[in-house]
Amino acid sequence: MTVHKLDQAVDYNLRAVLARPNDALANSQLGLTYFELARMDLAQKYLERTRQIDPRHFSRPQLLLAEIHLRRGERREAAAVLEEFLKLSPRLAAGRQDAANHRRIAAIMELLASPHRPPHSRSQDPPQ
Repeated sequence: MTVHKLDQAVDYNLRAVLARPNDALANSQLGLTYFELARMDLAQKYLERTRQIDPRHFSRPQLLLAEIHLRRGERREAAAVLEEFLKLSPRLAAGRQDAANHRRIAAIMELLASPHRPPHSRSQDPPQ
């Protein structure tokens, strides 16, 4: 998706969140869009809100939150949010879910096990 389309998605998803602030899907979509734009502070805000509204939401906000924490070098936070996800998703922990999520979890766990800081350490959004 192009940056222009992502900017349009932000506008659309922001209107959805303003109209339905307690809707997990609206918050998740906005958080995901900000994640794709590398606006990690805003992505975290809306993904955390999704997690508060519905910790078992099908968008699996914990996985992106773990990635955000890892990009910032916050290994404990990443491990905690990933552990929460695995507790809430026993089928996934038992290996009975889709391959894309397995790859994402494997990558997160590999970064957690690595003594090196993750390559993406952008922690702040650019000034608005």
